Amino acid sequence: MDKNIKKLLALLFIFSYGIFNSAAYYFETPKSFSLSEKNCYYPFSLPSGQNAESVVFWEEADEKKSQVSLYTRNSRDGYNWTEKKLLAEGITFYETPHLFYSCTSSKKKQLCAVLKNENEIEIYTSEDSFNTTKVSSINDTTLTLSAPRLYTLSNGNFILFVSSSSTANSSAGFIIKYSLSKDGLKWSPLKELNAASSIAGTGNPIVPVLAAGKKSDLLVFMVQYHRENLISLQLYACTSKDGASSWSQPVLITGSSSFENGREDFYNFSNQAPSLAYDGSSFIL
Repeated sequence: MDKNIKKLLALLFIFSYGIFNSAAYYFETPKSFSLSEKNCYYPFSLPSGQNAESVVFWEEADEKKSQVSLYTRNSRDGYNWTEKKLLAEGITFYETPHLFYSCTSSKKKQLCAVLKNENEIEIYTSEDSFNTTKVSSINDTTLTLSAPRLYTLSNGNFILFVSSSSTANSSAGFIIKYSLSKDGLKWSPLKELNAASSIAGTGNPIVPVLAAGKKSDLLVFMVQYHRENLISLQLYACTSKDGASSWSQPVLITGSSSFENGREDFYNFSNQAPSLAYDGSSFIL
């Protein structure tokens, strides 16, 4: 038999073998996770610290009522799941559902903050992967609240960020407010993150993301940057070494130095949706 034909037959055999055995390289047949006929949004998986059981959260929307409910299911192995459990309900949305919740965990506790309405945020605290919970709330009856973001600080305490209207007139602009808690149950009054509001030539700070280091916390947020009749979105960073009691002066991290050769017209580019992590020695943006 010709050598070239032998090579061709060998290649065809390898190719055919790969096709018939490819099932081993794919996930198992997907199954319905939410067990719902309603539209489901924004799934999020939360590890539970020392507990081997993880929790998955998601929103289910009732378009007729314009309301969202938040559900959970737990698993230890990713194959066997508990029955779905209702965590919060009656959250009103307009036009389309938004992300109404945020979660975090420490070694012993798991927290979930839910935007109950435009003036109230409920915080669900658990020590058993949300099989049981205790509920506390943060209220602001004068300003509109939105977009809760919940994080664990380097000292083990918790911090909740919210976007808030800067005045009673919700169209006047936004500021970032935050509240602190040692146990997830008692929260300090909301106060403005002045480090984000006092940057000259900027406005409307939003989307705060935090990563906890060994002895400090790094916060990155997005602002509207005004330059030469242009408005772009830029990222600033500040740090805290005292458990978020105070913050350093913000530093522009998407300016000219963020380009390989430097660009003075950096404000022609917008930067959005930051994500932040700490790998044990360095912060990664």
